[in-house]
Amino acid sequence: MISDRETTKLNKQRDDINFSKNVVVALKQLKKAIAEWELVFTLKASIDGKVSFLQVWSANQSVVAGDEMFVIVPNNRLTYIGKVKPRL
Repeated sequence: MISDRETTKLNKQRDDINFSKNVVVALKQLKKAIAEWELVFTLKASIDGKVSFLQVWSANQSVVAGDEMFVIVPNNRLTYIGKVKPRL
């Protein structure tokens, strides 16, 4: 027969395991949400360089799909690699 003390110990171990599983699940959900946010709200270049805006932009200005916003000037500054167009 299992004593009350052993039962309490087993219950605590079970609770600890469930808590750990919940933390792992929550971490995976957080990482997925961050990745989805990055896809929607960030622009990433495949090269190192500086952003050079093609025109003056003002705060809260609307951007039309197809408008060229900026170029990436590579650190070696020999050539432009490409232009970014917003996808709306």
